[in-house]
Amino acid sequence: MTSKNIPRHQPRQQQINTRINLRFQPDETLQPNFDPRAVPTKRVFQPTYTTRSPYSVSIKPSLAYSPHTNFNPGNSRGPVNGALNAVNDESSLRNLGRAIEKARTNAYIPSSSSDLYNANTTVTSSPSQQPHPNLFNKMEFEEIGNFHPNIGNATFHNHTRTQLRSQEN
Repeated sequence: MTSKNIPRHQPRQQQINTRINLRFQPDETLQPNFDPRAVPTKRVFQPTYTTRSPYSVSIKPSLAYSPHTNFNPGNSRGPVNGALNAVNDESSLRNLGRAIEKARTNAYIPSSSSDLYNANTTVTSSPSQQPHPNLFNKMEFEEIGNFHPNIGNATFHNHTRTQLRSQEN
């Protein structure tokens, strides 16, 4: 193939493909997830006897995982030691280090000279005609007695409908 037959976009396409392939590889070797299976204890001859064979390969030590320094391309589970090392960070973000109490030391209280307490606002008002003249009038009503003196006086079984019917007769 000659240089005339190679499309112009092929070097750029190759660069994009290389960058896409790098997304599937971590920056450094990640610590493997050590997840041993449980030993069966039910319906076995000696439940305290371990049926696993000893491991022939030792685990290689690796650096503590941090998403700021090492890229994890996986989408299921990352190395556990990164999350275990960040427990204090999570706790401080959720305010778990402070006690929930009503004491004054738990909350921030601004000083009395703060602008929260000393609001120097001036309200200017001009005299105007009230558009609703009866809005602030105090109304007085006459006290009206009961509808009927014998209805609704009982504490229990106070059936006013039945009492009204008996009053009509």
